[in-house]
Amino acid sequence: MQPPPRHVPHFSAHADASQILDWLNGAPAPHTTHLVHGEPGAAATLRETASTGRGWAGPRP
Repeated sequence: MQPPPRHVPHFSAHADASQILDWLNGAPAPHTTHLVHGEPGAAATLRETASTGRGWAGPRP
């Protein structure tokens, strides 16, 4: 028996930075956020943007 697909609103698949930030704005901020994929420079920029004014704190590399 196969269960039907479900929509899980607080999990992201592949997206660009603006789509990820839109997704983050719709979810409560966790204690720590880990960015585990992407180019190091782009990930650092996304981390800074997400943490500024949003409360999404990420560890520094």
